[in-house]
Amino acid sequence: MAVQTVAGRARAGRCLDLLRPYQWHKNLIAVGPALVSQGTMSLAGWARVAAAVLALIVMSCLVYLLNDVADRHRDRLHPQKCHRPIACGDVPVPTAGWLAAALLAVLVAVLVELPQVVVPVLGFLGINLLYSLGLKRVALLDLSLVAAGFVLRAWAGALAAGVSPSPWVYCSAFALCLMLVLGKRRHERTVAGDRLDHRPVLTGYPVTFLDQAAVLAAALAVMAYAQSFPRDPGPAGPVLVVIASIGVLRCLQLAAVHGGIADPSRFLIRNRGLQAITVLWCLALFAN
Repeated sequence: MAVQTVAGRARAGRCLDLLRPYQWHKNLIAVGPALVSQGTMSLAGWARVAAAVLALIVMSCLVYLLNDVADRHRDRLHPQKCHRPIACGDVPVPTAGWLAAALLAVLVAVLVELPQVVVPVLGFLGINLLYSLGLKRVALLDLSLVAAGFVLRAWAGALAAGVSPSPWVYCSAFALCLMLVLGKRRHERTVAGDRLDHRPVLTGYPVTFLDQAAVLAAALAVMAYAQSFPRDPGPAGPVLVVIASIGVLRCLQLAAVHGGIADPSRFLIRNRGLQAITVLWCLALFAN
């Protein structure tokens, strides 16, 4: 009985690993439109934003799960991805199916209570399904779909909060996420060398192109962010742009030093320099 209990806990732990909780914080981008809005959010508005974040987390988990099921054979050829729960056999495909059904039930319950975000959340699912079904093998399109997913997250947060940020906010979010995904592709290309069988799309990404494209995306992110301010941005407006520029430069620097960004999710929350820049940005935002 004790052995079965331990085995059950191990299986539950691997199921949780399958949902990648360390990546859930990416959905906090949905809070961004409420933070940068000029009005004061009510408690009910923040509750709706929290529900939108929950819906996005559940949807993200569902996407991770479906992607791992579809990619399990290819993942077994990858030096790191071969340890994923489905690829290594710790979580059988039928168990993953039951878990997906439970996630779908939770998602439907949240969307029934928050119908405002149905379109962006289902759009997020749609582009991820297209990505998993083959578009991830098309160079440039794969990057664009990943970055577009973050724009849809931000849009869901804006709809839940009832705010209408400048379209330049979405452009900046797209470009910033594109820069980070380019950094990830650079790391994958650096690690893979000439062995690209686990991700054939990398053949379309020479390292020199990735470096140049990352600089272009970084410049677009900063320029679009500067354009998102109203005509009178207040005394802290230029300061916010300067701090954001330093943060973007820090990302580019670290990507160059380490040969890319292995995992943007962990990269953003573990680097102390970026943490300090984020704190300064938040202080300037609330002081504006």
